[in-house]
Amino acid sequence: MRMDNESDLFPLVCECAVDFGGMKMAWIGQLDKNTSKILPIAVYGSGVEYIQNLTFSILENSPDGQGPTGTALRENRVIIVNDYLSDPITRHWHERAAEFGWKSA
Repeated sequence: MRMDNESDLFPLVCECAVDFGGMKMAWIGQLDKNTSKILPIAVYGSGVEYIQNLTFSILENSPDGQGPTGTALRENRVIIVNDYLSDPITRHWHERAAEFGWKSA
């Protein structure tokens, strides 16, 4: 895909991940360097409400920064979670993720 700006591209990437990639939900976050938080800027699919009222961070000493999103961004590497509800890296989000039936990330 090629677009002139991120605000057009990112929602389309999420839509394609769901519609063609077999995902239930996809989101793209962007780092706010002033707060060290990762803010959702595009989201698509079923269960998008999952993202609401959650915080993600790159701070290693914060529970919000110890999950796959914060770790991936902080360490600049891919993080794959095949069993979301039993993986220790996602422990902070297990209860909320169970409500939505998340199995992987």
